[in-house]
Amino acid sequence: TVPDSEGRKRIGLHVSYERSQKNRRTAIEEHGTTCAVCSFNFDEFYGEDYADGYIQVHHLKPLSGYEGEVDPKTDLRPLCANCHAMAHRRRDAVTSIEELKALIEKAKS
Repeated sequence: TVPDSEGRKRIGLHVSYERSQKNRRTAIEEHGTTCAVCSFNFDEFYGEDYADGYIQVHHLKPLSGYEGEVDPKTDLRPLCANCHAMAHRRRDAVTSIEELKALIEKAKS
């Protein structure tokens, strides 16, 4: 194999969307810190002292599709980093929680 260089600095311009820490806290209070797709729980795996309630919070529809208010109870779900990455794997669409669960089941069979 031939090594390739990495780490070059690049300046770019992109749009990012603000996220509400209040919505994150409310979503975790409502749905917990267990992944809604695979049931992974960082606290159980790494211990509460280290994981400290870590989980990513996923918007069920792309954040760009919301106009103002996001309801943490209906619009947000906890996902582990792997499932969250897979939910956003396709550029043209977000893969739903149900679709991800089906993919896991299919892969296991």
